[in-house]
Amino acid sequence: MLMRLPKGPTLLAAVQQVGAVDGSRCAFPHANPGALLEDADVAPGTPGNPCACQVILAAAWATAAAFATEQADASVLHCLGAGEHAPLLNPSHPDLGRIVDPGVELLAPALRRSPDSVRTLIAKLRRRATAASPVLVEAIRDGLLPAWQADLLLQDLMDLEPAGADMVIDAVVCAMRRRHDRGWVAWTFSDLRRHAKRVKARLADELRKAREERHAHDRVDRQLCGDGRGRLIADLPADVVHRIYQRITALARGVAADDPDDERSLDSIRADVLTDLLLDTPSPDPAAASGEVAVLIALDTLRGRDDAPADIPGADIVPAAIGRELAADRKWRAWLTDATGTVVATSRTTYTPTAAVARAVRAREPHCRMPGCRRSRLDLDHVQPFPDGLTDPHNLAGLCRRHHRMKTHQNWGLVNDTPTEFTWTDPNGIRLTDHHDPPL
Repeated sequence: MLMRLPKGPTLLAAVQQVGAVDGSRCAFPHANPGALLEDADVAPGTPGNPCACQVILAAAWATAAAFATEQADASVLHCLGAGEHAPLLNPSHPDLGRIVDPGVELLAPALRRSPDSVRTLIAKLRRRATAASPVLVEAIRDGLLPAWQADLLLQDLMDLEPAGADMVIDAVVCAMRRRHDRGWVAWTFSDLRRHAKRVKARLADELRKAREERHAHDRVDRQLCGDGRGRLIADLPADVVHRIYQRITALARGVAADDPDDERSLDSIRADVLTDLLLDTPSPDPAAASGEVAVLIALDTLRGRDDAPADIPGADIVPAAIGRELAADRKWRAWLTDATGTVVATSRTTYTPTAAVARAVRAREPHCRMPGCRRSRLDLDHVQPFPDGLTDPHNLAGLCRRHHRMKTHQNWGLVNDTPTEFTWTDPNGIRLTDHHDPPL
């Protein structure tokens, strides 16, 4: 019966009625159970020698799980919407701009995922909903392939133009339906990918010719604006433009991360990086530009009385010997810790933290305090607003720009229970307590 049920709520209800498998032997009687193994000591329907009932039940549960996953994905999509939701951060101050998908932070704790992970998930679901061909959507609905396989297939075809990707998908789904109608065993995902690659290879000549035709129109041009400025314009294939932009952005983010005092915008740093690369101007060493190498090291380790590892914020944990060597060879800052390993500092009377206080807080928490967020480019926010709250490490929290703005303008509450333990309250009143382990 289970083999005849289509993927959906009926199948899910049916496997639930069968009940849990106790793992000892099949719960159903067999007139002729057969035998997988010749060894008479291993009875059919027991672990290692499954009977047909157990195999069918395992397959039915897998199909039911795929259905449940698809329903969960649909629920996430319903929560966050088929398109980006970008309300004003603060309607009373439209100049502050918009925030994209603020519901992500509401959903992330419930899904036990980081905000970045949920953003990746919703991007994938939106791509599937908008970019997938109707043929692929129908194949998922009919149970020919689970959604996760469809997502990976789409990822394999990202280098194709939409028309080419649709041609491959149509051919693959047609072959899968033909196998299903003939009663053949369904493809594994590896088989599916191999077939897709074969279809894609047959399109290679056509795709290559189309790319060559477009390449003939590639060009680089300049536009002088008359005000002492100009524009460099490159007309290139979309994937090449994307790769160049991603490379320049990665280099720019590295420069920004290595020098927190750099006041340039990311766009400005991108422009400088591009100029340096094209004109072969050596970019300044980030450590030299910032004037110091920060080494988070225990005093006993620095004196050679202990060999606890040292930390280079934004880089890595290093052995004690390397930490001592860096401290001796470069300009450096010693960030002192208390008995728990937590970095401490003073400065309590001004709104803007001193450089020492800022360095201490960034050393204490190198990532954003929003649970699950791993962004390392941080603002220093007063947990209790200034001037009621002092400008010292106990009242400062490192937040990425997104979560800083959400706390300030979108009814998210943050309370410091201790310097490393804190509690968020989301706009729905749900409390999330988290803890940052000391860096040492």
